[in-house]
Amino acid sequence: MKQMIRWPGLLAFVVVFGGIALLLSIFLEPLAKTALQSTLTRLNGAEVNIAEVEIQRAPFAVTVKGLEMTDPQTPELNRLQVTTLRAEVAFLELLIGRVHIQDLTAAGVRFAQPRASAGAVRTREPAQDQQNWRERLESFDIELPSTESVLAGANIQTPALIEQVETQFKEREAQFNTAREQLPSTEKVEEYQQRIETILDSKPSNARELLAAREALKEIKDEIEADRERVREFLAVARGTLEATQQDVRAIRQASEQDLARAQELLRFDPQALTELSGILFGQKVEQWAQYGLVAFDFIAPMLNRAQQEQQSPSRWEGRYIEFDGATQPTFWLKNAAFDVILEPQNATPVSIAASLKDLTWQHDRIGRATTFAVNNDSAPWWQELALSGDFYVNAGGDIRGAQRWQLAGAALNNLQLIEQTEFAAQLTEALLNSQGEIALNAGVLSGGGALDFSSVDFGTGGESSWARYFEQALDSVQAFDIQLGISGEMASPQFQIGSNLDNQLASSLQNMAQQEASDRLAEVRASLNARTEGVLSELRPWLERAEALQAQGVATEDIFAELLRSEVGDVVDAERERLLRRLGERLGGGG
Repeated sequence: MKQMIRWPGLLAFVVVFGGIALLLSIFLEPLAKTALQSTLTRLNGAEVNIAEVEIQRAPFAVTVKGLEMTDPQTPELNRLQVTTLRAEVAFLELLIGRVHIQDLTAAGVRFAQPRASAGAVRTREPAQDQQNWRERLESFDIELPSTESVLAGANIQTPALIEQVETQFKEREAQFNTAREQLPSTEKVEEYQQRIETILDSKPSNARELLAAREALKEIKDEIEADRERVREFLAVARGTLEATQQDVRAIRQASEQDLARAQELLRFDPQALTELSGILFGQKVEQWAQYGLVAFDFIAPMLNRAQQEQQSPSRWEGRYIEFDGATQPTFWLKNAAFDVILEPQNATPVSIAASLKDLTWQHDRIGRATTFAVNNDSAPWWQELALSGDFYVNAGGDIRGAQRWQLAGAALNNLQLIEQTEFAAQLTEALLNSQGEIALNAGVLSGGGALDFSSVDFGTGGESSWARYFEQALDSVQAFDIQLGISGEMASPQFQIGSNLDNQLASSLQNMAQQEASDRLAEVRASLNARTEGVLSELRPWLERAEALQAQGVATEDIFAELLRSEVGDVVDAERERLLRRLGERLGGGG
C-alpha cells in the first residue's frame, strides 16, 4: 500500500503556510496601520494619522495609539484626537468581511486640537454660511462724528450762503449809498418851501410881475422835478435793496434751521445699529460650544453615511462582494464604547468626563434599535451637573433621524475671552451658566435649539477704539442675561441663530449714552451756526433799520415835493385874480 501521506508535499505546504504566517506576524501591524489610515481618511474626508497599531491575538483586539483626524473645514485642527483606542473585534466575523466590535475604549479624547502641520483634505465639505462675527464687529461703529465733522459732512449751506449774501449786500449797499447821495438835503427842501412861500406872498401887482413870478415858479418847479426824480430813483433802489436784504435775512435763518436739521439727522442714533450685540460678543463662542455638543451628529453620523455609500457603490476593480447572512447581521457594528473625553476650557483646569455609545452602525434596521450615546458627569470642579444624551437611526434608504438633549447646571465661567482685537477686546470675567435644550434630526435636517442663562455676570473690556468706552459702561450695568440658540439646516453644515435679551440691555444703555452725546454735539453745532448767522445778521439788522428810516425820509420828501408842485402856480394866479377883483370892486364902488 502506498503511503497515505506524501511527506514532501506536506513539508512544502507547512513551509509555505508557515512562511506566510511568519510574514503576516512580522508585517501585520504595519499593514493594519496603513489600512486603517487609508480607510479612516476616506471616511473622514481628510488626512488621518496613526502613530502606532498593536494587535492582540487572544482575544483578538486592535490598539491604536496617537490617532489624529483632520478637520476638513479647518485643516490646521484635528476634529478628533485620541491618545489610545482599543477595540475587541470578533475575529470570525472579520474573516467573512464584517466588522463587529464588542467593546471599544478610548482614552485622551480631545476635540479641535491644533496639528503640527495642516492635514491634507480629501473632500472638502460645504462651507457653513454662518454669520462672520468678526466682520460684524468691524462694521459696528457707534462713534458719533465731531462737531467739525458734522459741519463738514452734513452739507451745511449757511456759511456759503452768508458769503454770497455779504458779497451781494456790498454791491447793493454801494448802489443804495450812491442813490442816497443824490437826495436833496433837508436844507434844500426847506429852501424850496421858503422860495415858494416868498413867491406866493409877493402878490404881483401887474402882468409883468405875474409873468416874472410864474417864471420864478417854473424854475423852482424844474429844480424840484429834478430832485423829485432823484428821490424816486432812490426810493426804487431802496425798495429793491430792502426787499433783497430782508429776503437774504430770511434765507440765512431758513438755511441755518435746515442745516441744524441735517446735523440733527446726521447725529441721530439709529437703534437698528445696535442689533446683534449678543452675537458680536458671544456668537463665535456659542457656535463653538454648539459644535462640541453636536459631535455625534456632526462627526459620527456623516462618517457612517459615507461608509454606507461607499459600500453600496464599490469600485469595479474590487470585484463583486457577496455578503453572507446580510439580512440579519450588519456589516459594521460597534456594540459598546466608552470614551474618556478631556475638556480644556479657556482659563480653567482640564476636566475628564465619561461618555458612552451603544450600537453604532449604519444598518439599524438589521439590529432593530438606534445608536444611543450619553454623557453624565456631576463631579467636575466648575459645574454642578452635566447630562447629554441622544440617539440616531439610519434606515435602509440612508436617511438619518435622531434626537439629542442636554442639561448643564451651575457651570462657573472665569476669564472667558469673547473678543480679542486691537479695536476692541471683551472677556466674561465671571458668570454662572445654566443651559438646556433639545435638537431633532429628521432626514438629515436639524431643528430645535436651547437656552443659555447667565447670572452673576462680570465683564472686562478694552481696546483702542474710541467707542470701546461705550461698551465698557454698558456692560458694567449687566447683571444677568439669557441667550436663545436656534439650530437648523443640513446635518453637515448646521446653521445657528442667536437671540438674547442682552441686545435690549446693551442697546438701551448705549442708546442713552449716544443720545446724550448727540445732544451735546448738536448744541455745539447749533452754537457754531448761530455764531456765523448772528455775525452777519448783527450787521444787516441795524443797516436795515437805517435804510428803512432813509426810505421813510425819502417818501416824506417825495410827498412834500408833490404838495409843492401841486400848489405853486395855481396859488399865484388865484392871488392875482383876487387882487384884480378887489381893484375892480373898489373902482365900481367908487364910481357909484
